Amino acid sequence: MALISDNKENNGNSQLELSTDYSFQVPDFEVDNSADGAAYKKTVEGITTLLKCHVDKLAEILKSEELLPSDVSEAMRVAVGNTALLVNKRISQFNKQLDSHLNPNAKDKVTTINDLHGLWSLVDMQLVGIRNCFNEVEKYRLSGWLSAKEKI
Repeated sequence: MALISDNKENNGNSQLELSTDYSFQVPDFEVDNSADGAAYKKTVEGITTLLKCHVDKLAEILKSEELLPSDVSEAMRVAVGNTALLVNKRISQFNKQLDSHLNPNAKDKVTTINDLHGLWSLVDMQLVGIRNCFNEVEKYRLSGWLSAKEKI
């Protein structure tokens, strides 16, 4: 993770340290049409855990925002914002329907596996955008948090 440090080698100037042990990549979380509720539950838990971890790492880095080029910090904020929308809205909605499917209630409309497939398609479409946001952040991380302008 990137941290701020006072490094004597840099004459006491604060710097953003780089970490090679963390990647902001978001893998494909594919769920095939034969998936059942349990498979969806496992997948959603994995996605949510990974995305929350990414957001926490970015929040820590953004505490040192003054050391980052504006386009780098902007890419980070976009990734955090889009991820929050996905987790708090779409995944929350999906989890409610998943719970309805796994624990049917006579009072409520039953959520079928086909309903879950349809809702998952919406989640997956947003995940494509999230993946692109984190791919951009990852490119900045690999470049030492330099903006595209600074590389020229």
